[in-house]
Amino acid sequence: MWKEKMRLLEDMTSSQYHYADEVKLSMLQNGVLLVSKLSQIRDINDNLAAVGSLPLDYTTYSNMLISACNQLDKDLEVPRNSKITALLTTRNSKRRITSSKVTQAMNSVARAKSNKTNVIFHSIKLGQS
Repeated sequence: MWKEKMRLLEDMTSSQYHYADEVKLSMLQNGVLLVSKLSQIRDINDNLAAVGSLPLDYTTYSNMLISACNQLDKDLEVPRNSKITALLTTRNSKRRITSSKVTQAMNSVARAKSNKTNVIFHSIKLGQS
């Protein structure tokens, strides 16, 4: 998405107003600063420069960052056959909702909230079905 947005910006402006690759690299590095797994790429880049190697250019850095993002997304992905279980507490009762689809469980919570029901998650458990 970053590359697409940058391409759109450059298509709309003349070349004299395009960001230099060093500026784009700095924006990417600052954008992922608080995500430790993604900011490690900056550390790798700094280590390369410290030992006398050429630092990563914008294109290489952005490709590495996209690859790391894809891997992080894959690691954080909820398996398709997972179940989410939540114990809902309302004013009058407790009920357990279980769904093979996470969205169905979350929709139940949203409906409960829209009905002015107090929703408290006592526990959320992900498990394989």
